[in-house]
Amino acid sequence: MIAMAAVPLLARGSDMENGCAVSRRPRLAAWWAAVVLLSCALPAMATQPVFPGHMKRIKSERSVMGFRFPAGTEVEVLNSTGEATGKVILHRGCKVDGHWLKSGTQLMVVKDKETPPHLAWFDAAPGQRFHGIDLPAGTQVDFDAQGRLADMNGLDGPPIRIGGRLFGSNDWIEFHPNGRVKSGELLKGFVVDGLHVQPGPIEFFANGRIRQAWIGEGSTYRTLKLERSNRGNRFDVQFWPDGRLKQGVLASPAVVDGKSCPAGHVSFKQDGTLDDCGGGNWVW
Repeated sequence: MIAMAAVPLLARGSDMENGCAVSRRPRLAAWWAAVVLLSCALPAMATQPVFPGHMKRIKSERSVMGFRFPAGTEVEVLNSTGEATGKVILHRGCKVDGHWLKSGTQLMVVKDKETPPHLAWFDAAPGQRFHGIDLPAGTQVDFDAQGRLADMNGLDGPPIRIGGRLFGSNDWIEFHPNGRVKSGELLKGFVVDGLHVQPGPIEFFANGRIRQAWIGEGSTYRTLKLERSNRGNRFDVQFWPDGRLKQGVLASPAVVDGKSCPAGHVSFKQDGTLDDCGGGNWVW
């Protein structure tokens, strides 16, 4: 076996599985697999430790992996393939893949056969503002292979305010490709279109409308009074992308599309007509 004496610490956000670090992010997991593969491919008789990359502080502004970094930046470059930089630490603020990042930011730039070099993730430095969001220091921000914002996590830091709504920092906040919030843990409720949205898990469509959420007392959909479900399936209400109710729980009997519906589960087709009603205080 070959001693992995100085493996760079790139398995950001990793978990332990069978004694090995396993990244929660696909790209970092792929990088880690490459490192392990490299070590296993070397002759068994080798006795020197494997150094898949090295840190280098650049003395003057230069291009690294297609991105220009200012003097003093520390860059880890993989020796094996040269297809990705390792951890990059900025000591001066600069623009990376179209995003202005402050001094002290740690980041990673990757490259593969299908996509050009792009920013994979960064850990926010103090005072970082990104996409109109004031990020708590240390917030992890990830991007997809097209360089679009994918998700972020504040790691038990202060709450993160996005578009006037407050989200928990210890849960992943996911984003649609257009930059709008896809899901997160809502910390402060709000009222919209008769719904008293409660703190808890919430999901949105790419157009910004609520997909599913928790609701509180007094919530209505048009003339229908709604109440909380048993939450055995996580949410109280679900909607179609155009804002029409998909399913919920009636708080009291009601006549819907000419049908007498008892209190309990109710569901609608995408055109807004009644699908079914009656039976159970639940939403699947």
